Amino acid sequence: MALVLKTTKFVEAQIDTFLDIVSDSALIFRFAVDDYLQERTSQFEERLNLIRENEKKVDDLRIAVE
Repeated sequence: MALVLKTTKFVEAQIDTFLDIVSDSALIFRFAVDDYLQERTSQFEERLNLIRENEKKVDDLRIAVE
């Protein structure tokens, strides 16, 4: 039973991390759209790269949770 509880807590923590990264990416996306509309290309590219990094992180977490 203890093993199941530890596994459940581990998965729960990973899902929380997953959701935190998705939420962070949504905020970054909002700012990236503003940068794009204001023609701030370098800031837009920087934020786009952050979103790509976050996408990689959540892909890895998703695989770990499965």
